[in-house]
Amino acid sequence: MKTISSISKAITLAVLATIGLNACSHANQDDDHGKDTQACKFQIENAYAWVNHMPQPRIENAKTPQKNRIVHIKAELVPADTFAALERNNEMTTETNLVLNIVESDTTLSNETGAKYSEGMARPPFETVSIHCNGLQIFTIDEITKVH
Repeated sequence: MKTISSISKAITLAVLATIGLNACSHANQDDDHGKDTQACKFQIENAYAWVNHMPQPRIENAKTPQKNRIVHIKAELVPADTFAALERNNEMTTETNLVLNIVESDTTLSNETGAKYSEGMARPPFETVSIHCNGLQIFTIDEITKVH
């Protein structure tokens, strides 16, 4: 069972490496909306979102295969050794847009840099992800990739 999990993770990482920057866009710091991202101590270099649609092993006595529909978000920060967390903003999240706040994180919670977030995929699924800092939108992911 660990082998299937390892293979699944390896395939997911390979697909994400292939997609790269295609699924994201930066919010412009000097756009017409007057967003001032300088007030935020975090700078996002890249961020992407994906949903695992790979078949899962059948659970004993289950009538249908297990479905693992979890949306994953990863933000790469500058400098690269920055630690942060992404937290859901329930007040601003809509049916089509998942809104996350980027906040400081205790480095002892994870040995990975950047910021990550995962949750069960909404029905209907989100179309975009917005990342906010200090109440301001600093990054938008325009496409959530389906990993098969």
